[in-house]
Amino acid sequence: MFQDPTSLPPARGHFDHRIPLKEGTSPISLRPYRYPLKQKDIIRQWEHEMQSKGIIQLSSNPFALLVVLVGKKDGLWRLCVDYRELNRQIVKDKFTSPVIEELLDELAGCAVYSKVDLKSGYHQVRMNKQDIVKTTFNTHFGCFEFLVIPFGLTNAFATFQNL
Repeated sequence: MFQDPTSLPPARGHFDHRIPLKEGTSPISLRPYRYPLKQKDIIRQWEHEMQSKGIIQLSSNPFALLVVLVGKKDGLWRLCVDYRELNRQIVKDKFTSPVIEELLDELAGCAVYSKVDLKSGYHQVRMNKQDIVKTTFNTHFGCFEFLVIPFGLTNAFATFQNL
């Protein structure tokens, strides 16, 4: 049975995820959305959980993106960072995502399939040290930055293709 990682993944050098920005891009800094006290408590719980796992750390960087709470079907909340502004400034990879028909052709004849947990997958690839600053998100409790690939970044899929 798979377990959630309890520490940072090993550094893999040129396989660590990079965020190449367009030339002349200045740091993006946005104020956090207003949330009711109950939702602020949920955000605080998420921050505490991610800090205890070593996924994020406190930050004082000039980048500061927004946090959004998204309701799930089971009534719980998911913390998402709104990377839309940053993604507009990222230099896109020239390689596109694989076509689903090609992937299905490669799976022909397989007898065993498994469900891949993307949360664990993403959090097992480190960010490049120079690009950690670009993952900073802003909450009412401070700014935090990801040490591993967060959800929602452009070009993250290509990092997995290189592993």
